[in-house]
Amino acid sequence: MTLKISSFARIDTGGAFKNGELVVPNHQEGQDDFLLHIYKALGIKYGKFHKMDPLCKLAFLTAELLTDKGEILKDVPPEDIFIVIGNSSSSILSDTAHQQEIDMPSPAVFVYTLPNIMLGELCIKYKIMGENTCFQSEGYDINFIDEYIESTFKDTGYSHCIFGWVNADHNNLSAHLFLVSKSDDGMHFTPEKIRSLMNI
Repeated sequence: MTLKISSFARIDTGGAFKNGELVVPNHQEGQDDFLLHIYKALGIKYGKFHKMDPLCKLAFLTAELLTDKGEILKDVPPEDIFIVIGNSSSSILSDTAHQQEIDMPSPAVFVYTLPNIMLGELCIKYKIMGENTCFQSEGYDINFIDEYIESTFKDTGYSHCIFGWVNADHNNLSAHLFLVSKSDDGMHFTPEKIRSLMNI
């Protein structure tokens, strides 16, 4: 079985990148302004975006870059795609906001207190019906994720996988997403290649 990386995207303090090329620079003061700036710069029209917490917004925007706003996946059957994402801070930003409002809790805050909401937003947007998983770890465990993805491809009928790292905390935003598939086109899917593309 040959797995290839067909596209990759990243959002961090330096800006938003697609396949290594800068798409949207970061000239914003805060995280919320930066994410909204990317949303507008990409010309996205998706009302639910404004109700998402920063973690969901970060994952959503990186996935929009990765998939050319879903165009890359439009001919792939929804049941043939799965998602695997790593994360270290869970939904700390939303959790903190909820804790601060605990005396008068807001449902708008509470519903976004789990990383699986991030996965759910991606599945809804791209109509993905395959499995979706988020692993918590201090850093991105490339070898573990590599083995997990290869095993899942081998044991199922999936043809595509969105995978990577999405983390949002009080100090930083960091997202690296990759699209890997059973294909003859693209870069070979190996831990070494992922480390190179993530600069770690």
